[in-house]
Amino acid sequence: MKVLTNKIAALLFVPIFWILFLFITLLTISFKLLQINALRRYFRKGKKLSVLFLEVVPEDNAGYLYRSLKWQNILRQNNINSAVLTLLKKDKSYDQLLSAPYLVNVLFILTICKRCFQCLAALNANVVIVRRELLIYNDYGNLFMEKFLRSINENLILDFDDDISFAKREPRAIVFYGKLLIELPDKFSKSLDFYNYFIPGSTYLKKEILIPHSHIHEKNILTLPTLVDYNKFAPKVYDLTKKTITFGWSGIPGNFHNLPVILNALNKLSSTYEFDFVIISRYPFRYDTKFEMRFIKYDVNKTMEQLHHIDVGVMPLIDNKESRGKCGFKLIQYMGCGIVSIASAITVNNDIVDDKINGFLVYNETEWLQKLEAIIHLKKQFSEIGKRAFEKISTNYSFDTYTNQFIEFIKFVNQSN
Repeated sequence: MKVLTNKIAALLFVPIFWILFLFITLLTISFKLLQINALRRYFRKGKKLSVLFLEVVPEDNAGYLYRSLKWQNILRQNNINSAVLTLLKKDKSYDQLLSAPYLVNVLFILTICKRCFQCLAALNANVVIVRRELLIYNDYGNLFMEKFLRSINENLILDFDDDISFAKREPRAIVFYGKLLIELPDKFSKSLDFYNYFIPGSTYLKKEILIPHSHIHEKNILTLPTLVDYNKFAPKVYDLTKKTITFGWSGIPGNFHNLPVILNALNKLSSTYEFDFVIISRYPFRYDTKFEMRFIKYDVNKTMEQLHHIDVGVMPLIDNKESRGKCGFKLIQYMGCGIVSIASAITVNNDIVDDKINGFLVYNETEWLQKLEAIIHLKKQFSEIGKRAFEKISTNYSFDTYTNQFIEFIKFVNQSN
């Protein structure tokens, strides 16, 4: 029955998608003929600067909170109008929508309709910041939504904090069903041509923009880490009388595949030392461990409280292109809470952590056992190391540090067109 339902949904999706695709394409052609973008600029002259964020992730996602919502509030505090529109609300279960193929098709249709209306809001904005992608998990239609948005507003900034091209395994083979829907094998890479300005989350991602796109000038790029505002909270206070060290990891289930490396090392250590392990996520992670592994269900409203359960935050990564494209937000979170951290020494992690000063770096998989054991023996120094970590993040990875740069970049984009 499920197989039949999924097949019917897939067949129905094709004509519905084509109706939407043709409608939005006709709108795009009409807007270009009417020179809507030029008219928008004319009627916006002399009006208060306005910025629109087009988000793609749910409202309780860290990307939404720290790369859109927080900046919206800062812009408003600096007399700049700002709004954030996303495709998924936090009260909707995103995982449930993706639990069956027919529900995925429903999600695609709903988000296409919703994004079309949200793009129209760009008529009343000077600058539009697109976060990651315009359409979630939808590479159909030969970038029709990007073309539609650009017919309305050409002051477009693409903000991304992952190597999305690698995450999509681009370029990939397109099956017959994908060809029916004009699916692109390299959608994200091709979408870069629709943007003149970029906000990558690291210098590594900045290079990923510049190397294949020699026409893009560096002044059109603002490298902006995913920042935290934990400096208004007190850093973690370590209890030196506590006998058991708590190692911990916080992240999305999609990154569980990085955990076995460190869990295997901790299994070996457990015969000699006493400790436990905490996982903070939306769902539990099952693994055969010789030590206690506790699960804390992630709650966006209790981030600080949950992170303070951790004595030593870990960020193991498998050294590949996907990991090199990460921007170290997990580390920034740990250290911003004054937590001792240990991480794989991959790309941006080397900039965030000063090894053996405010945290620890592991340069290859075989080092995890040695480094973790060394950290256990440094328990009395946790408070001091955590304090230095907190100071590093407060100085280099806080919103106060980047506010002027961000606002100046927005003004630069606005004045360039």
